[in-house]
Amino acid sequence: MPHGGAPPENPFRYGDVATGRFFTDREAELRELVGDVGSGQNVLILSPRRYGKTSLVTEAVRLLREQEVLVAYVDLLRATSKTELAGFLATALYQGLVSPVDQAIHRLGEFFGDLPIRPSIKLPTGADGTVTPTFEFGPGARTEDADAMLEQLLGLPAQVAARRKRRVALVIDEFQSILEIDEALPRKMRAVFQFQPDVAHVYLGSKQHLLHRVFSDANAPLYNSARALPLGPIRRTASRSSSRSASPPPRTASHLRQLNTCWPSLAVTRMTRKSCATSPGIWHTHEGASLRFPTST
Repeated sequence: MPHGGAPPENPFRYGDVATGRFFTDREAELRELVGDVGSGQNVLILSPRRYGKTSLVTEAVRLLREQEVLVAYVDLLRATSKTELAGFLATALYQGLVSPVDQAIHRLGEFFGDLPIRPSIKLPTGADGTVTPTFEFGPGARTEDADAMLEQLLGLPAQVAARRKRRVALVIDEFQSILEIDEALPRKMRAVFQFQPDVAHVYLGSKQHLLHRVFSDANAPLYNSARALPLGPIRRTASRSSSRSASPPPRTASHLRQLNTCWPSLAVTRMTRKSCATSPGIWHTHEGASLRFPTST
């Protein structure tokens, strides 16, 4: 390196969300996700922890917004109650679905006017000097008011899609958190989401056994409501020349190849499931959960 020159930039990002030029080796999954969401398909992203789910979704959101899809992204990791869930959801909907012009003139009442509980508004200033409104709801709300508020918030994406005549996507990260808040919430969400043909819903989370319970149990309300997009290890042959990561063990790779074609009827046809009937039928996640594929009847 020449004296006084800037040190070369490390092309890798460990632990942080990788976007833009740092996003690599998930091009096929990225095209698939953007295509599905752009056509209104619900998607469930499945993988063990630290496989790049959030990086994939963040890059997809960027590309979808370039295609004029309205995207609301909400991370429920810190949501511990219905009112906190409502606050995170309201903030994501406002930031993702309200036009910059309407945000500039603070049409908050128009967007949230029908809610049974009016949110309090905070206006934090970011490092770049921009002000981004966030919303909170008081913790003392009655259960019935909180339920009505969540139902109306979940219905807003479809209203925005109809009013602005645009495709809308709602991305819910750490989706399994809703089960820890109220196990009846998936049923309430299904009741709203099934009447939103112009809204694509994307689900992802870090606890695979809970997602399996919500989406692949035939008795669960969200069963068969999203197409599965499994993420396996990045193959060495597909990685960039600068990558020196080792290939996954053969057994792991084999199971993940089965996962790509044999996840339950969330995403595959009866013919595909029939072709998987001879597979071991189990994928052991890094969290110790066993995800079983259904066999063909």
